[in-house]
Amino acid sequence: MSDNSPWQQASALYQHRLSAALNVRQHASLLAELPQTGLGKDIRNKLDEHYGPALRQLQRLESGTFRIAVVGLEKAGKSTFVNAWLGCDLLPADHARCTYTPTQIFAVTSQNEELLEVVPKDENGLQVLIRELEAAGTENAAKDLAIIRGNELSLKEVIRDGKRSFPFRNLEDIRDTLRKYVADVRFAHAVKEVRLYTRHLASIHGVAFYDVPGMDSGLAKTIEDNQEMLTDSDAVIIIQRDPSLKGTETKLVQMAVSGDNIPIARKLFVFLTRTDQIATAAALRSHIQVATESWKREAAVTLPPGRFVPGSAGAWLLMKVSDLTDKTAAQLGKPAAMIARLEELYDTNDPAALERATGIPVIKEAVTRYLDGERVEVLRDRCDRSIRAIIGTARHMREQVSARFSENPEDAVRQAHRERGRSFTAWWGDATRGKWSEMLAELNTYYLQKVMVERKDGTHTFGRFDEFAGHYKQLINEGLAQLPSLQDTERDRIFAAAAVVNFDAQTANKAWRENLFRDVCDLVEHVAEELALELREEANQLVSEMRRLLWNSQDVERFLIDERGRPSPALDQEYLQNTLKVLFLRFARPVASALVRAPVGSDTRNDIIRDLGADIELLDGYLPGEIDPALRQLKRFARNGVDLLLNPEVRELVLGPVPVPLPLKRLNTIITALQRADDGASSLPSATETLNRQHAVIREVVGDIEALQVFLLEAVFEASGFRSFCLVELQRLRDCFIYNGPQWSNLVRDEWQTGNPLLLNHLPPNLQTLETDTVVSDRLRNLAEALAKVDFTT
Repeated sequence: MSDNSPWQQASALYQHRLSAALNVRQHASLLAELPQTGLGKDIRNKLDEHYGPALRQLQRLESGTFRIAVVGLEKAGKSTFVNAWLGCDLLPADHARCTYTPTQIFAVTSQNEELLEVVPKDENGLQVLIRELEAAGTENAAKDLAIIRGNELSLKEVIRDGKRSFPFRNLEDIRDTLRKYVADVRFAHAVKEVRLYTRHLASIHGVAFYDVPGMDSGLAKTIEDNQEMLTDSDAVIIIQRDPSLKGTETKLVQMAVSGDNIPIARKLFVFLTRTDQIATAAALRSHIQVATESWKREAAVTLPPGRFVPGSAGAWLLMKVSDLTDKTAAQLGKPAAMIARLEELYDTNDPAALERATGIPVIKEAVTRYLDGERVEVLRDRCDRSIRAIIGTARHMREQVSARFSENPEDAVRQAHRERGRSFTAWWGDATRGKWSEMLAELNTYYLQKVMVERKDGTHTFGRFDEFAGHYKQLINEGLAQLPSLQDTERDRIFAAAAVVNFDAQTANKAWRENLFRDVCDLVEHVAEELALELREEANQLVSEMRRLLWNSQDVERFLIDERGRPSPALDQEYLQNTLKVLFLRFARPVASALVRAPVGSDTRNDIIRDLGADIELLDGYLPGEIDPALRQLKRFARNGVDLLLNPEVRELVLGPVPVPLPLKRLNTIITALQRADDGASSLPSATETLNRQHAVIREVVGDIEALQVFLLEAVFEASGFRSFCLVELQRLRDCFIYNGPQWSNLVRDEWQTGNPLLLNHLPPNLQTLETDTVVSDRLRNLAEALAKVDFTT
């Protein structure tokens, strides 16, 4: 085709127009990036809608390539079709899967340009393919994976060889080489793509056929290849095997539509293949009619005359190609039998008519007509639609922005300064109006929903108190169960030390309790530390809400100063930890002293009980009513010990007639384990007496630990005032925010001046940065200049 052909003229014209339109689009897009322009998302989307098609079309025009995608399902006959088109049994075609590599065929006009190029994957590309095959889980994927692993050495050799070129004089010369890299499983999986430059594709330089493995191969990469190819194509040839469209074939159509802005029918060709295998002429007519109606019904496509071509690429190869490979000849059968079938189907023995019945000459003529003339009109419509959309949208954007911003930077600066001060003051407002009042309302809503919630009786409580209480109980239960001194090995060590001659129960009892008391005090401190961390996190959540209200400013904590000029205590981990230790130890330590520090009935224990102030009796009021009567008074249980639970005579003497107590789970478990261990012990009277004394100590001490657990769980937490402490500290934190309104105003001004993007989105347009006033004007002026350079009608 000469340089003055209609296509070359149109190509040169639209390279210029698309370049101009894309230049306008770039400046319009830069303008739309600025939030202060107020350009909505819809207009920006409209600007971008035609960008992809226009850019891809420009790139194809600049490269001089007219891309025709040859697509279809696996085994539809794409390779046979391309072979028939080229007039050579070149690409592999088999009943089994035979194409693993995307193939691009480019039309050249000189024999010196004829070339086969093999572009391999890199090592990473091969690993990506392996991972995809592993994830696919299909039968084909499993087969391919086994093949790759079985041919690792040859595949790595292809990668090491790098890109290779093979000049040729006849297509037959490179048939074996091409098939090696396209279909030979020892090599093909390592090949990224194959490029064939040949004079046999078309008489027009730059035409290219793109052929990839079938859409139904089950691999995401194949689908991506088809999507990319169809998106970046000027025309599409679909090789259709069955008359009724498959879902995957309609997906191919949808892909082709999504990448373009013209109706699919304007660039689509359909080759309904293998019609020579139909039994009768009537069946053939029905076959063609079903296919035509399927396109209208399933894909909503009515093809122009000459674009739907039934035929048989295999029949054409048998009739026209003399040097078929043995495999191809065996698949296609005898030429005489093929000709006989065609004569019967088409009721003619005219050689020229039979050649046309294969469909290959017909579709080549249709594509040639398209290349010689129709594609110019398609190019014009495709480009004009994109250009009109881009230019029209850009002009509309300029009109919108120009109504509020000057294209002269100096005017824009003066205008912004006049409005900025008034706008910010009005926007921020005070506690009764403006943004500050909205913040106060939002914070109060959050506080009432998350921090201080209202009970049914109208009173308020700490919203997460139940969660904190549950965590406290979990810590107590786990901590008591894991007390080092309560473990078998530590107890046995203490008992052994008290039995140098004979087991001394009193010595063992005191020594064991000293260790247990230290462990319990450590546990209480640990619980205070854990709850302090949790309360600090709750305070952090409240601060996070404040920070969110202030557009994620990193300076929020710096402004949270209490009435004494100190950072809010709720954010001070050391303060929280020390305060909670004081709260819990006020009750927990006396309880531990009364129940753990000394044996039941000892002078030390009696002194401790006597010294317990009236405050400790407050704990009794926090115990639930359903608790065992033996545990309803701390001092009473401390005097009597576990006998008040387990000894019926003591219970009745001290408590009067009361129900049988619930079993002590921990104590019963330990006693049962000891009894099992004792079954194999010596039956000597001295040994039995020692075991009895040991069991008595265990019974008393573990009983006290279980009572301690009840008081820690049921009374100490509530009595400590943790609920009120949380509310007070979090309310102080909230009040710091409320009372610091003037400081927040200063902080917001700082955030504004530093260009906080979250804040900018909430500000009036003329407050959305100090620095970009002139940027809007500059970009607006650049857009105006780009539009002025559009020297054609849109």
